[in-house]
Amino acid sequence: MSLGQFWEAVSSEVDYVSPMMYPSHYGKGVYGLDIPDANPYKTIYHSTKDSINRNNNISSPAIIRPWIQAFTATWVKRTYTLWTKRS
Repeated sequence: MSLGQFWEAVSSEVDYVSPMMYPSHYGKGVYGLDIPDANPYKTIYHSTKDSINRNNNISSPAIIRPWIQAFTATWVKRTYTLWTKRS
């Protein structure tokens, strides 16, 4: 999976790298998931593993501090609940 940047060039020059781990931005079939936005844990888990693996190629890599999506895209049917609203 490509993380959208030339990871090694960026991570070797900065203190922190912040990949956008937004499941709604991943296409169908990424990480073997039909709808990545409907599987946020698995999508973030695999994205994190990819980031760590890319950093392992660098002698002095940046610290990974991801941006993580806190919403479900309006075009994706919600299959999980983040919280329950109290009345």
